[in-house]
Amino acid sequence: FQFSFVRNPYDRVVSGFCHKVLGARKIMTPEGHKDWNKYLGHELKNDAESFSIFVKKYFTEQRPLDRHFFTQSSLIYGKDLNVDTNIYIGKLEQFKEHWQQVCDALNVENTEVETKNKTKEKKPYQTYFQSDEVKQIIDDFYKIDFETFGYDFEM
Repeated sequence: FQFSFVRNPYDRVVSGFCHKVLGARKIMTPEGHKDWNKYLGHELKNDAESFSIFVKKYFTEQRPLDRHFFTQSSLIYGKDLNVDTNIYIGKLEQFKEHWQQVCDALNVENTEVETKNKTKEKKPYQTYFQSDEVKQIIDDFYKIDFETFGYDFEM
């Protein structure tokens, strides 16, 4: 029995921005350093403007280099995206219910799963998408995830 959990692509990219770009556990820029302000030419803040600048540069000038921004489909099914319907896919938004289904399938007692790496400074993801252009960039990049996992393109 194989299983994986996925997350709304909008929420996931905002969380990645807050935790891996703004946060203490920064990932490398495409230029190989951790100075995102220099790379983006902007003093980053936890707001829609900074998020917009990040998305426009990081998701359009190249393919994201860090796995936190890869499509979930590619992480689960591999680069060829051979969708295996034998893998149970749960959704983070319905974690308790879907985790119970995993436990039932494995015939094990449901134990509470501890939340780790929760971004403390993240606002609701909708507040970061203030332009149609930014939303369209994310829609296009994560199209396979929206379709494969049944998430809506709508906010």
